[in-house]
Amino acid sequence: MNSTLALLIFLSWVLLPFSKALHITDETVGKFLLDEYDYIIVGGGLSGLVVANRLSEDTSSKSPSSSLPRSRRSLTSLQATVLVIESGELDGRESKVVAPGYIGLTPPSPYGKSVTTVPQKFLDGKTRGISQGRVIGGGSVVNGMCWTRGSAADFDAWEELGNRGWGWKGLLPYFKKVETYTTNVDRNTRDRLSIHPDMSVHGTAGPINVAYPEYFYNSSEMGIHLSGDLNTGDPTGAMIVPSSMSPSNQTRSDARTGYFDPAISRSNLHVVTGQTATRLIVGLPGSLAKKGSRRRVIGVDFSSEPLGINRTILTQREVILAAGAIQSPTLLQVSGIGPRKVLESLNISVQIELPGVGNNFQDHPMAQFPFDYSNSSVFTSRDLTGDAFNSALDTFVTNHTGPLTAPLINTVAFPSLQWHEAEWKPLLQHATNQSSFAFLPVDTPPTVQSGYTRQKRLVLDHLARADVGAYELLAASWGQMSIANQKPLSRGTVRPVSASVFDGPLVDPRYCADPLDCKIIRLGLQMVQKLMRTNAMTPLQPVVDASLNSTDETELMAALKPLVGTEYHPSGTTSMMPKELGGVVDPELMVYGTCNLRVVDAGIMPLVPGGHIQAAVYAVAEKAADIIKAAARGPDLCPFGQPQWPPV
Repeated sequence: MNSTLALLIFLSWVLLPFSKALHITDETVGKFLLDEYDYIIVGGGLSGLVVANRLSEDTSSKSPSSSLPRSRRSLTSLQATVLVIESGELDGRESKVVAPGYIGLTPPSPYGKSVTTVPQKFLDGKTRGISQGRVIGGGSVVNGMCWTRGSAADFDAWEELGNRGWGWKGLLPYFKKVETYTTNVDRNTRDRLSIHPDMSVHGTAGPINVAYPEYFYNSSEMGIHLSGDLNTGDPTGAMIVPSSMSPSNQTRSDARTGYFDPAISRSNLHVVTGQTATRLIVGLPGSLAKKGSRRRVIGVDFSSEPLGINRTILTQREVILAAGAIQSPTLLQVSGIGPRKVLESLNISVQIELPGVGNNFQDHPMAQFPFDYSNSSVFTSRDLTGDAFNSALDTFVTNHTGPLTAPLINTVAFPSLQWHEAEWKPLLQHATNQSSFAFLPVDTPPTVQSGYTRQKRLVLDHLARADVGAYELLAASWGQMSIANQKPLSRGTVRPVSASVFDGPLVDPRYCADPLDCKIIRLGLQMVQKLMRTNAMTPLQPVVDASLNSTDETELMAALKPLVGTEYHPSGTTSMMPKELGGVVDPELMVYGTCNLRVVDAGIMPLVPGGHIQAAVYAVAEKAADIIKAAARGPDLCPFGQPQWPPV
């Protein structure tokens, strides 16, 4: 065998696993995976793929110095090896994935999973489902594609909570870095629907396409004055919402196409699917071990199923959690990082006592109000059944036009409380006079209580402003109007059921635990009822459910609360705040008490921004990648030494 042939055979064995074999089974995991990686990323969703792409970029062709241990080689001298562990699979780019109009129209995506909450005692005593992506690309593959950022005040509040560099000005470059923003509709449509984005705040060369559908339903205009661009930092008003979609073929643009596909051929990036991270291996920081020193996470255990083979992969540099605001705190807790009482109640050995883990759960509580249109000539996506649906699908597959190019949500509005002149001041005054702890869980740790006091002050300040949306109105393609509170005061929890992640999380959002949350939704309902009487909407002849027309507050709340659930924006459970305020990560996204464990998903948001959070999560992940790369170029804050093995 000549040397050239030998080299080709060798390269085929080495490179094939990285570029082709994504689904590593129990039988092949030992053959394809390295024993250790520079970076292990738990979660191949939106944030995980962003960070994996950026860390595996070819930064230099220089050879590393052989005198340096692998953990000390900087990214400027060596391609970092990166492993992503994802419990889902790779989608097949089916029409049900890429066609914007499929979401909400068909049964749940095969690439999603639903977490069932505990009964919501502040609503109707029933459980709620929170669906999440379980696929390469995560929620970006199954979401409604809405592209909104929130207000500048939302992110400036993050900075006020002790996170320098995380305000609007600090994040705007990353919002722009993500986007290729296109105004792709004709001039007449742009003028009619006021599609006039301010391109000075948008990106034009990012991995994610942001554009507009070329098909609009008659219900798009909502009966409210449309503004040009709500992504400038002042979102109050209404707009035809841009979507994460390709302008050229009207298909979904997601983390899979934007960050995964361009990177998976890199030989230093390995993505394993169908595997669940079961534990973080927490050791001592080697020769520096002493009381009060930060702990080093040595590696990650993972398995394909509860009774499957448990594998261990070690890290030379960092472990990065990107599993989302529900799974990341669950994994931390089963690994012994979290509130002592919770861990001890489950017989989990406490590695790092960190009270904030799994607390501070936030979501946008949303009520969905289906309206019937008695004007039979009004066509909505509810009419896409039988032959009409088959025809629409054929049109989409053939030339990427027609109703299935229209996303679930056409139009959004973010009214401030000041739009309700007679009611907003008394509501805020009543909330201000109440104890900050009145509606928190009874077992909320003191540090988390302190952090909430600061949070509540900021939220109430925002609700009093004219440039901050208090709630969101969403007009769906089938005529449904939904209302989502954008400034919730209620806080929930995420806890493990047992010491095994496979037993699932115990999620209690505590929707409307603070009564102000549902009262704000009630104000939104009043706004919707006014809109239904506007000149733009009356030709559609909307019919409102009689129970929602009650003037009695008690009756109206009884009719409203069963309609309240999630807007699918869980966040805050590994919050970026000072530890003494119940924080879990510092402004470098490092978990307190560790020297090489970071979180990069929506869990780090100390306050959920007022908008659909996918754009913010992309920006957070892009900034996180820069933070991690900068740390690799600096002094080693977590010397490897001789880690204790097995870990304590």
